[in-house]
Amino acid sequence: MRNGNGQGGYLFDELFNTDIFRPLNKDFRFKHGFPNSFYVAETMRREKVGVLVSWRSKRGIHFPLNVSGLQKMCESDKIKQGYVALANGEQEAPQAVVSVLTSNQVHELLIGKLTREGQYGPYWFVDDDFKMIPERPSHNRPQESTKEF
Repeated sequence: MRNGNGQGGYLFDELFNTDIFRPLNKDFRFKHGFPNSFYVAETMRREKVGVLVSWRSKRGIHFPLNVSGLQKMCESDKIKQGYVALANGEQEAPQAVVSVLTSNQVHELLIGKLTREGQYGPYWFVDDDFKMIPERPSHNRPQESTKEF
């Protein structure tokens, strides 16, 4: 697994196999317009760590990353440390984190990039290294949005 500082992401290796991280309620996420999974943990200092998880697309090797989820992570005054994780399939086993960056690093990579419109609002397709995929990996291309993040 890769992460932004080039070191092993030991904390995230256990993300799906521990009770430390609690998933945010799916109904709440969808109501607020972001389908990506969101996990929260509390540190010993009572600081909250948040992880936004984008699951690998079922049709390809890319990851759909919802703009609203990233914005909520970056703007939250409750989350002291925010991360974005790219992970193998939500319904697949084993669930494994492929890559991790801080939410601020992802924000810097994608700020100003054109988004695509999806069922739950604008999103980007990114690869394992959080690089934006300019075209959808299938023949069905949605219209690109003129919105910039």
